[in-house]
Amino acid sequence: MASSSSDGRNLFEIRRFEGMGFDLWKERMQGILFLKDGDMALATIKPENMLEDAWRILNKKVVTYIKMAVSDEILVDLKGLESASKIWAKLKATYENSTHVNQVHLMRKLVGMQLDESKSAAEHLSLFTGTLSQLQDSGMAPFFMTSSKPFSC
Repeated sequence: MASSSSDGRNLFEIRRFEGMGFDLWKERMQGILFLKDGDMALATIKPENMLEDAWRILNKKVVTYIKMAVSDEILVDLKGLESASKIWAKLKATYENSTHVNQVHLMRKLVGMQLDESKSAAEHLSLFTGTLSQLQDSGMAPFFMTSSKPFSC
């Protein structure tokens, strides 16, 4: 089966990071950077065998890739950062599972969930359990999961 150029292009597109699901977005972004030979730019120190101009160009490309893969709201927080390693460190510090900011985002998402009648029950359940799982991974269990007694009226 022959593939068109658009198939390859779509294969490496990822959704913009909007503050939720950083761990999965990070994995995809690292994969794209690796495929584009840009993963080295996430290091804080230039490889010894790389020329300064090549390092500068690589860093600029990776900064651009990352900034194009985040929402406008997150991009505002990255404004002024011109080093790929500094941008990556800021994203990790802010959105990795163990941070309080991420925990607040997840709790808001969980509390604000509403039924969307255009989605199936399985999709709702998947979204709900995924959010709960992310909260548990972050070290925070929602209040209704911490009770040792069953709920009764």
